[in-house]
Amino acid sequence: MSDPSQFDRRTCLSALAAATLSAPLAAKADPVPLSRRTFVLIHGAWFGGWCWAKVADHLRGKGHRVFTPSLTGLGDRAHLAAPSVTLSTHVADVMDVLDSEELSDVVLVAHSYSGVPCAMVAERASARIRRLIFLDAVLPEDAKPLSTLSSPKLWEERVAASKATPANGFPPPPVAAFGIAGSDQADWLERRLRPQPIGTYIEPPKLAKPVGVGIDTIYVSCEAPAMAAIDPFRARARARPDWRFHSVPASHACMISDPQLTAETLAELVA
Repeated sequence: MSDPSQFDRRTCLSALAAATLSAPLAAKADPVPLSRRTFVLIHGAWFGGWCWAKVADHLRGKGHRVFTPSLTGLGDRAHLAAPSVTLSTHVADVMDVLDSEELSDVVLVAHSYSGVPCAMVAERASARIRRLIFLDAVLPEDAKPLSTLSSPKLWEERVAASKATPANGFPPPPVAAFGIAGSDQADWLERRLRPQPIGTYIEPPKLAKPVGVGIDTIYVSCEAPAMAAIDPFRARARARPDWRFHSVPASHACMISDPQLTAETLAELVA
């Protein structure tokens, strides 16, 4: 006589298999909407990834992916500041984000100083860059280090200041230089700024062709108030027939003074 337990198991397994075969296939996950972009936001000199916090919140609220790394020696990586930190280090920082996160179709946003390392990254990884946005940024020229953009007196002061620190960094200017007027914002910003590794201004950038050639590039100019040091780069950007030029009524530190406007502008420029 057969074991009833065996019969019960066979019956249950047969019924389960039949139910599985007759069940409709599970619905596929919704595809990623075309409007969803991957932003990599790179901060300027003395700043850190922290400066993008509110901008990133706004963009993520719109469904975008957002990465806000700190460059070596700055922000939450200030403890890595050292005389060995150079422009090449910061280029590697950005490349490592693209590589480690396996990113493609990227909107690379470069603020201020980071226009230099980001231009080099965009040239090296152009196939992975959907759009390059210079946000009130420095535009590099091949073999021309940032030190040449400073007046001789200012550069001497920066060199002397960097020699006085173990990590060879020079201090930021007063926060008013960034267009931050409110006392609360100014105090908040001043607490977070860190010395800029001087090697990033000494090493000449390496570009095989003019910045942004062959890449969909937009220059966003912050003009309320406009930082005078950025004027030469605004002029160069306006003169580029292959670029788009966009102005916003915000300060140089727009991600802090008006994060919602900054996020909305970035989102509109990639829509």
